[in-house]
Amino acid sequence: MGMPKIRFKRRRPVWCGAQSDASAGFYRVFLSHPRQVHRSCVSRCADRYRLKSEKSCRNDAILLRKFAGTQETARACDANLSIDSDDWHAVVLAARQRTRRHATTQYGFRPIRKLLRIAYDIFSKDSDIIFLQKNSVDVHCIPRTAPQANLRASTAMKHSTTIPLTPLATSLGDVDAPPSGPRFKRRFHVMAKPTGSACNLDCKYCFYLHKEQLLDQRRGDFMNDQTLETFVRQYIEGQDGEQIVFSWQGGEPTLMGLDFFRKVVRLQEKYKSAGQRIENNLQTNGTALDDAWCAFLKQHDFLVGLSIDGPRELHDAYRVSRSGKPTFDRVMRGLECIHRHGVAFNALAVINRLNARRPIDVYRFLTREVGATYLQFNPCVEARTFKQVAPQFWDEASIPVVGTERAKPGAADSVVTDWSVDPDDWGYFLSRTFDEWYREDLGRVLVNLFETAVAQTMGLPSQLCITAPFCGKGLAMEHDGRVYSCDHYVYPEYELGDIFSHPLHHVAFSERQKAFGFGKKDTLPKYCLQCPHLNLCWGECPKNRLVRTPDGEPGLNYLCPGIRQFHAHAGPRLRQIARSLHAG
Repeated sequence: MGMPKIRFKRRRPVWCGAQSDASAGFYRVFLSHPRQVHRSCVSRCADRYRLKSEKSCRNDAILLRKFAGTQETARACDANLSIDSDDWHAVVLAARQRTRRHATTQYGFRPIRKLLRIAYDIFSKDSDIIFLQKNSVDVHCIPRTAPQANLRASTAMKHSTTIPLTPLATSLGDVDAPPSGPRFKRRFHVMAKPTGSACNLDCKYCFYLHKEQLLDQRRGDFMNDQTLETFVRQYIEGQDGEQIVFSWQGGEPTLMGLDFFRKVVRLQEKYKSAGQRIENNLQTNGTALDDAWCAFLKQHDFLVGLSIDGPRELHDAYRVSRSGKPTFDRVMRGLECIHRHGVAFNALAVINRLNARRPIDVYRFLTREVGATYLQFNPCVEARTFKQVAPQFWDEASIPVVGTERAKPGAADSVVTDWSVDPDDWGYFLSRTFDEWYREDLGRVLVNLFETAVAQTMGLPSQLCITAPFCGKGLAMEHDGRVYSCDHYVYPEYELGDIFSHPLHHVAFSERQKAFGFGKKDTLPKYCLQCPHLNLCWGECPKNRLVRTPDGEPGLNYLCPGIRQFHAHAGPRLRQIARSLHAG
């Protein structure tokens, strides 16, 4: 589904407007379904705002297009009095990004203000439009009718970005719900990034370093005290469970320094309720860990996730410093401090094109030499255009069929980066490490993908979002309080708002985030729905659905061949483990 067109024809208008925030000096635009604006409304508003004519509105549209950097299509706009859907989307993103920097262009902001003011006037009078949160920074103009039910599966998650942030009834929870209303136990998870994308390493495969440019982050602009306290308070108050888990990631969170995390602990103690248990985990590259850090982490029971990709030659292949130097020795010194102070930790290995071919070396190094008893294997998969294009906004015409040369890394026109893991190698890696784990470490070492496979084989819920039928309960928050649908969806298109305008629980339990989470299952192609391993996979992570099924349907996971290979190989032993556990 495309983004909105503005077309001066006699059609009933259903669109999405905007409202100004004078103090911040910019407009935030929220889009709805493609609809068209009819001529009489534009003429009426042109008179109201003393615009000369419809031609003046058309010229504003041309200027908006130029503002978005799409001057080459200005003549088309002049010919048909319309803004193309892709151009409009570019206008919105350019407006969001440029106004955040308070930048100016040769056109200034007047055309944007004028056009959005017109749109606001049109739609506030339309009987099919309702407004939410008029007194906040954002004003949503949305159709009263529900979104079309027959959306193409490949665009359903993309469509979620156009749905308003209407809080669900579940956002009220036990405390805020009316006495006669239902009671809900609220639970969600936020991955906080206090340093934004800032990191002291320059890992070649990192999916987050480019956010500095994408989100217009200024170096050294880390989370301030106001944002931190607002986040801690809202995160605790927005949940009803006894256990609340704070996850600190980045970038590299240790760049914040120990004093920041001392404030974290104090604020958590300040806002937690009686009976609530606060837990913290910290994902780090380990290079900054010393005795002071590890003493603090041990004292406050932080769980540390240590990023390490295997033996020296495998780790240093991609995980390098800002100056391009290897980091293995620095990470191992941090690991020594972890062991010396008895800090709880797990090892996270990014399985890429290189280390995927040496599964036993990686597994034995992590379990024998690193001493980890909990392992996370994360497949490295990044679309070739990941720095510019958000997931599900890919060009469908360029999506290859699974198993073809373009659906593997290394080809000049591959759909993924050169460092992405090959799907067949991913299956080989999982199968070999599973055999080693089953033979040597079953019951002693926990591996994230194997543990959830056992649980799901037993008919229990998935332990991971990627293998669950639905997602959406794991959000990401940037250093400035902006919240996104997921850690892998930190793109302007998937921004949900900020914690100063929208309480966290309203964002987590909103119509937009619900549509995002349900889209994981709703976007599955027929090929997946007929798969014997569906209940163990559920299409894996939607951000990896980069290829077509053998019959050409889009929306298939890039890793599908490897996932099928693994489950076909491990299935008999998974069922044997499940039977043993059922038997007690």
